[in-house]
Order: sequence, then structure tokens, then C-alpha cells
Amino acid sequence: MRFSIQNLFAALAPAAPRGQCRTAAGFSLIEVLLIVAMLSITILPFTVLMSQTAGNARGAYLQSSRSILMNSIMDEANVDRDYFVQSYSNALVSTVTESGQALPYRRVVDTAASSVFEKVVYFYLYNNAADAANAPRYKTRINFKRDVMRVRFNNPASRLGWVDASGQWWEPSNNYDAANLVPGLMVVPTGYGDNTSIVNLPSHPDAEMYQYGVVRTAAAFNYNANVSNGLYTVKLYFVENNQPGRLMDITIEGKLMNPGNPSNAYLRCGNRYYCGNVQMFDVMVSDGVLNIQVSAASAATHTSSFINAITIIKRT
Repeated sequence: MRFSIQNLFAALAPAAPRGQCRTAAGFSLIEVLLIVAMLSITILPFTVLMSQTAGNARGAYLQSSRSILMNSIMDEANVDRDYFVQSYSNALVSTVTESGQALPYRRVVDTAASSVFEKVVYFYLYNNAADAANAPRYKTRINFKRDVMRVRFNNPASRLGWVDASGQWWEPSNNYDAANLVPGLMVVPTGYGDNTSIVNLPSHPDAEMYQYGVVRTAAAFNYNANVSNGLYTVKLYFVENNQPGRLMDITIEGKLMNPGNPSNAYLRCGNRYYCGNVQMFDVMVSDGVLNIQVSAASAATHTSSFINAITIIKRT
């Protein structure tokens, strides 16, 4: 006799009582239903497990993609990056594709809560392109803070940021952009200085900081930075290369910081050219913008201002 499931059922099936309906395999309808129910109970956990596994895999995939995006955004939104706000737009919707799945996302700058010392970004992640106009799948707030901002002046077109010997980042020159929270010069400088030899720092690796500067002829140097209200320390870096009669008034937040004592790097360094000099002032900001002005003093025989770098330190 040939072996088959039908023969097995027939062998196992008991004889049907008189008048009871049986299937072709020898089972009653009730017995068939019981077998189907038992099989369903046995298969259901495996079906649920497979569904959960697929869901977990998709969740892990989204989590991995989210982590990749977050790491990239956190790098781009680093508070030390001078292009922070320019990288973002409230209308921007980008898409990252990984393993064939497109994940739209947005990065929105909270300009009202941001400054040169604190950057606030909202990150939105969507399931698909259609969701970009609706509620996001995921939303988080990214907040970056710092206490010190350093700027080394040079030609803005060169974008020459700099890392000093202590590993500290000095931003390159920018033109002031209030809307995008970009600290910078209020007007284009007359020219840019290039000092190749610093007397008091001949072998010091940070002498390079004084090798560049901005010049304003017969006009004031003005620098603005959006900051939160509070106390700040401002350091101004000067070097004189060829004008011993260059006398400069320093005005911060509308207050003359050196009345009766105009700044002159040549005199402060003992009548020496190419000598780095730092002047430091504490100021209180109450209007959300730190204003720094360096202008030719009335007693100056050379009516131009020249500055190499600025450091702004947040105190409160």
C-alpha cells in the first residue's frame, strides 16, 4: 500500500458511529475543526514572532539612520562653526536614502533662542515625503553652548580659520549678518594687513595670529555680535607694522574704554614694530548685540585703525 497523509489519517481515524458524517480521510467534521484549531494555536506564536522581528528590524534600521543623521547634524551645528545658521532653513526638507528607504528630515534654527554663544536647532524626522507637511515621526531639540568666541581677522574671501597651539579654533572674518546670527564687520575694511615677523613672539607658534589684520582708513572699525544680555570680557589684539602715530580710541557698547589713553601698540611695546599687544575690557550688554568700535583718536597723526583679532568671553 502506498503511504500518504490520506492513508495515515484513514489508519488513525476510528470508525464513525452510525449516522455521523466523516470526511474522505475518515475524520468527522468536528475532528477536522479541532485539528485546524490546534494547528492555528501552534503556528500563531511563530507568526507573531516573525512580525515582531520584522518590526524590530525596521525600528533598528530607523534608529540607525536617525543616529547617522543626528551625528551629521551635531557636527554641522557645532557652535564653533561660523557658518552655523547658513546651513539651515525653516523651509528646508532634505532626504537621506539608506537601503532603498527615503527618510525626509528638517533642521530648523530657533534664531530667537540662539546667539554666537548658544545655538538651538530643532530636528524633525518623517516616515515619508508626504509626512513632511504633517506631524513628524520624531522631533528633538539640539542645544550647543560655548563660553568663548575667537576671531582672527583676514580677508573674508580667504575663509582662513585657524587652530592655535592650544587647539583652540579662531573663526575667520565675516561680514555682520543679524538675521543669520553671523558676527562680523559692519563695513568692508579698507584693506588687510600681513605682518610676517612678530618681535616679541619670534618662535611662539601663536605668533601667526598677529600676521593678519584689518585696516580702516579715516573711519572706524565696527564689529557686532549677537549675544544674550550679561557680562562679557573682550580682548583686543593689536600689532603695529609701520605707523608709530596710529592712536586709537576703543569704544564698546557705546562707552569709551580708554579715555585720555589712546591705544598704540608701538608705544605699548617699547617703541617696537611687529610686537603683539592685548588689551582687555569687561562690559555689560543689555540690548542683545555686543558692539565693538576701534577708531582713530583725535590726537592721532595717522588716521586709520588696525586690529588683528578679538576674543569675547561670556561671564554671566
